[in-house]
Amino acid sequence: MVILQVHERDINTDFLLILLRDLLPKRPDLKVILMSATLNAEQFSEYFNAAPMTNIPGFTYPVTEHYLEDIIDLVKYVTLSMTMLNATRMSIADVK
Repeated sequence: MVILQVHERDINTDFLLILLRDLLPKRPDLKVILMSATLNAEQFSEYFNAAPMTNIPGFTYPVTEHYLEDIIDLVKYVTLSMTMLNATRMSIADVK
């Protein structure tokens, strides 16, 4: 059984972890993998009777935030209603 993001705990996941901890001695064929980028691995290992731990180093990548308003301006997006409004304004200007 693989449990991802085990650090995002709530009452349901805590209950599941309790059940798994109690079930493992009765089911030696059952393998449990707890995965998280931020959990305290030693604490979880102790909770599961000194379960083995594996550390896989990760990488962080720079993230650039883009906001919708900036992208709309960047691509010069125009909605149909804006196009129709501009066309109407141009028609009125032509009449004058």
